[in-house]
Amino acid sequence: MRVVKMLDGQKPDAQLLSRESAFESDAIKAAMDIVVAVRERGDDALREYTRQFDKVNLEDFRVPDEQIRAAARQVDDE
Repeated sequence: MRVVKMLDGQKPDAQLLSRESAFESDAIKAAMDIVVAVRERGDDALREYTRQFDKVNLEDFRVPDEQIRAAARQVDDE
């Protein structure tokens, strides 16, 4: 990675700005691809992305009622 120090008053390098813009475009496209996959394939896509990004293999997304109640007891009333 190239670190560029900028002094006060200097204009940013156009090449650096275009690279950041390209990165943002790639990130937005990747996010949109995920949204489309989830809309089309639902939970199967969610499981796939959970494995890919979180390294967790989920069988079920449902949290047991008792686990929800136990978590609620740990939260302040406010």
